[in-house]
Formats: sequence, C-alpha cells, structure tokens
Amino acid sequence: MNYTIIFLFVIAGISSCKAQSTTTAKNESISQIENTTKAKTNKFPEASGFVSDFEGVFTQEQAQKLERKLDEYQLRTGRIIVVVTVENIAPYNDIKNFAVDLSNEWGIGDRDKNDGLSIVLSTTLREVRISTGLGTEKILTDEICQNIINTIMLPEFKNGNYYEGINRGLNALADQWK
Repeated sequence: MNYTIIFLFVIAGISSCKAQSTTTAKNESISQIENTTKAKTNKFPEASGFVSDFEGVFTQEQAQKLERKLDEYQLRTGRIIVVVTVENIAPYNDIKNFAVDLSNEWGIGDRDKNDGLSIVLSTTLREVRISTGLGTEKILTDEICQNIINTIMLPEFKNGNYYEGINRGLNALADQWK
C-alpha cells in the first residue's frame, strides 16, 4: 500500500516537472524582457509582452492582434520587435534617447547580435520613434525607419488610425528586414 502512494507521488512530481518544462518560445521571450526589466532600475515601466500599451491607444482586440503578429514574427525569424505606447517620456526631453534607453533597459533583441527593434509612440506628445540595435541598423538604417514613419505611419496617425499606422509600419519594417 505504501509503495502505491509513493509511486503516485513520484508520477505526479514527474508530470508537473514535464508540464513546467514545455514553455513556449513566446513565453520565454516575454519572460526574458520582463526579467531584464525587473533587474534594472525602475526608470521605465515593466514590459507586458511584445506590445506594452501604457497609453491605452489600442483596443484589447488590436493589442492582441499586434501581439500575435509580433510573436509569429519572432518565431519565424528569431528577431524581437516591441511596440510601446507612453503618455510621457519624463525625465527625457526627446523620444530618441527615451526609446534607445528603454530598448537597452528591457534588453530587446539578442545581446550578441544587438538586433532588437522598438517602436515607441506617444499620442499625447505626438511623437513616434523606431529604435534599432546596431545589428539591426545595418539593414534598417535611420533613413529607412524615418521614411516608414513619414510615408506609412504618420498619414494613418493624422487620421487617428494608430493601430493601422503601427500595423502597416510593422509590415513595411518586416519587408525591409530580410
């Protein structure tokens, strides 16, 4: 009888270990971003995944669509893109430095390849920035990113279509980042 109880506990323990070890790549990537954020200073809010909509720009459905899109992109390419919306960039004076420091703080992309990409949007400040790691910048130059902002994203933003601007911008970035 005692052997039966011990056997059941061992089987239950093995099953729970197995269930814990089958984490998806998405959860590992998000967890890596979140853990990196927690380990650093509290200058920036904690990441909530590939899409951190702190300003509340997107509907829940839109945020989920973007999250799925970026998750699928990461699984397909190994590259991480995050979208972040914020009401303000204090204590920063310009969104460029804010975006670069946020990306570094969160550890976006592969550390060795320095291949992360972040889109930081503030509708309140009427500013947007695409921040690339040095590895990414070899393909997606500042000029290419600024052109995507000016010709694809901003026309949608001017009409209040923030989701569509981000979505179309992500498509253009993915097309260029081959």
